[in-house]
Amino acid sequence: MCRELGATHIVVPKNSDPSWNQLIGQARDRGAKWANIDAEQLPYSKPRSLTYALQMATGEIVTVVDAEDVQGDPLVFRKAAQCLQVNGCDAVQGRLRFINYRDSWLSLQSVGDYAFWFAWLLPKIRMRGLPVALGGTCYYVRRDVLDSLGGWDPTNVTEDLELGLRLYGYGYRVGIIDVDTYEEAPKALLRTQSEGGWANQRTRWIRGTLYTVGRLGKYWGDFPLKRRFGISFLMFYYLLGFFVPFLSIIGYPLMVLSLLIAILLPIELASGISLTTSLPPVVNNPWLATISAFNMLLLLWHIFLTVRGIAGTIGKTVNGITEKIHYYGLAVFTIMFYWILWGLPVLRALWQTLRGATFWEKTLHEGLHHSVLDRF
Repeated sequence: MCRELGATHIVVPKNSDPSWNQLIGQARDRGAKWANIDAEQLPYSKPRSLTYALQMATGEIVTVVDAEDVQGDPLVFRKAAQCLQVNGCDAVQGRLRFINYRDSWLSLQSVGDYAFWFAWLLPKIRMRGLPVALGGTCYYVRRDVLDSLGGWDPTNVTEDLELGLRLYGYGYRVGIIDVDTYEEAPKALLRTQSEGGWANQRTRWIRGTLYTVGRLGKYWGDFPLKRRFGISFLMFYYLLGFFVPFLSIIGYPLMVLSLLIAILLPIELASGISLTTSLPPVVNNPWLATISAFNMLLLLWHIFLTVRGIAGTIGKTVNGITEKIHYYGLAVFTIMFYWILWGLPVLRALWQTLRGATFWEKTLHEGLHHSVLDRF
């Protein structure tokens, strides 16, 4: 594939290499606001490698495709170029999908998670004139636009999110193309820093979001008021989502208890036998009842999005109705535990942020499922 595309293999040197000081100096001269650091301070990360490789790129369009990913559309590059050069976009984002839903319960839930984000939320965000937060792979940017922004911020572990916000803030237009890129979801909950699992990956995303919020101050004065409002709204939505797992820890038990009381009360009235006196008076407490009702609506919404997302993948690869029912049922009836589990990476990200962590937690991709794409 590399030979077909005329690709060049680049080895990124260590921070002690003199080329890094030269690169940072050039970025500083161009006004890059991340370049007020020494080379030794650069974390070993994906945006660091992207920053180094960008100086050797010669094309008019720069794309990021992770090595473990598989492009599901042979015309993906042509569609991206069409959107950028003909339709007037400055950057475009494709969909990402997980394919290894059979590997573990976490990978199954992650299928719906990703589909919600890339197939539903991002298009809605774009339609409403809000910033499109780029995914880490399958996005394309005009080279002149990327240079005008100073490239990626190599100190940020969510360089894609931060780049998307800067594109929006400076008034550039981001489009979404109808192509799929497939990759593997982490199978394990928590692994090492070099072979991270689900929680390691999500921790990096959340820590990067918190870091991005702090870094936006460097650019805030450059953005028009309307753009500031759009960015603020999106980041508030992100940060609000960090509380969902902890609200669910309280709300889901209350929701179950409320449903139990709703079932027992008619039986109690009909039989005259007291069944609810030993239960906490949840339905009589307006605050607890509100939390319970909110979590019920949130759960139903998550179930809808999960089923919709999983249908886009499982519907293409599974023919048997029994197997489909198995995966749909497993995802739907356990999704509440998945959203509670998000509390783990939230807490890890907060702890790492307080400690000033800058390291990159890698995600383990084993490359075992590329043959699945033959069914698509």
